[in-house]
Amino acid sequence: MVFYNNYNRENDGVLGFTYPYSSKTVSRNVDVTDLTTKLYISSIDSDNSLEGVITIMNSPANKTKEDYILNFDYIHKIGGITDEQYEAIKIYEKEIRAINDILIPLQSELEAFETKKIEVEAKLTTYTNSIKLDQE
Repeated sequence: MVFYNNYNRENDGVLGFTYPYSSKTVSRNVDVTDLTTKLYISSIDSDNSLEGVITIMNSPANKTKEDYILNFDYIHKIGGITDEQYEAIKIYEKEIRAINDILIPLQSELEAFETKKIEVEAKLTTYTNSIKLDQE
């Protein structure tokens, strides 16, 4: 932290500050060790939802439709990332949302296939075991 002894004076309606020390040597170190840029939000079971669960993934305000929120505003504001990097994050969020807009409606079909797969694998195991028993 740097403290300046300063005074102000007004010249022709312009307010100026005079510092007794050179500000060219002033620097700052930014520690972002404890800064959160990706926050996961757990889903919770609820009888108040048609799906039986409340999740951030269903929120229209969620930019990615994932179970997390990205926020790089502070790091961008303090100069920790460039404008180009900050814009790339926005593009990434839009692309992930577009992918999820396609994948989310397919999720129930995928779950049905997964259930069917388990049933088929169980039948295959039973069939394989039956063949082995017959051979013995």
